[in-house]
Amino acid sequence: MRQAPVPVAMERVMDRTASVVLLASWMALTAARAAGAADLRVGDETVAFDPGPGYCILDEGTYEVDRVLFDIQRKANAGINDVVAIFVDCAELDGMRAGTGAGMSRYGILLATHIKGRLQKVRGVDRASFLDQVAQVVEQGIDIDEKTITERVNQALDPALRDEMGDLTVSGLRQLGMLHRDGSAIYQGLLARSEAAGMSKVVAGVSAQTLVHGYVLQYSLYRDYADQGTLDALLGEIRPLMTDLVARNDPAGAPVSAAGSGGGNWDDIGVTAVVGIVAGGLFAAVLLSRRRRKPPSQ
Repeated sequence: MRQAPVPVAMERVMDRTASVVLLASWMALTAARAAGAADLRVGDETVAFDPGPGYCILDEGTYEVDRVLFDIQRKANAGINDVVAIFVDCAELDGMRAGTGAGMSRYGILLATHIKGRLQKVRGVDRASFLDQVAQVVEQGIDIDEKTITERVNQALDPALRDEMGDLTVSGLRQLGMLHRDGSAIYQGLLARSEAAGMSKVVAGVSAQTLVHGYVLQYSLYRDYADQGTLDALLGEIRPLMTDLVARNDPAGAPVSAAGSGGGNWDDIGVTAVVGIVAGGLFAAVLLSRRRRKPPSQ
């Protein structure tokens, strides 16, 4: 049956309505992304960063719990990575700041990896070549000592906090190797069990490494581990975020001028990356054990 034609006036109304709906949807999406977005300083560059829907970036200048987390991560990554940003599920972060939360189950960290002991650019290498080199290191396997990482994290704890919760230990560290590669980054995964104050927590992490304006950036997401679906979800979540990060800041990925110092040992870059991933994954156990540990009876 042939449908009756739509009157011209009605077509115009429908077109205007569709345009309004599309504009409203675009504005809502933009507002949602802008709410968590920030311009962050990495060396001599400004990096536009959006942690993704549902995440809020920590503000160490305003909140004590944010300052504590930044302090732990800076000390744990001292000499190997600069801590650029830490971000947590917004609802969980609100609870932590109010002193009513039970810890973190969804969070992440953005690091800038040191080259030869300090933050500097990898020069004369484009992003594609960088990813080729890092992929070879990851595929060969990276030897990381659980004891060394445990010591790093414990030394990063404030003495009062360490007295309160006791030593943090890591066991069952399992590197999962390269999970995926695309034009934006190399993605690798890990599982780690951490224990403190009688509490045990298994964390899954997926970390993406890329090159932006010559700086090695490492973007990691973490969740409490349940099963393989946890890792699949993390990979599915981080890939578009990395695409967005690269597109916002350095879509061409061209090499930085080879003039001046730069470059580094690819194996060393791989090791510092894994240390950063593990350290980032462990600090949720610090807050979890601190929250659940009851004060001694008077």
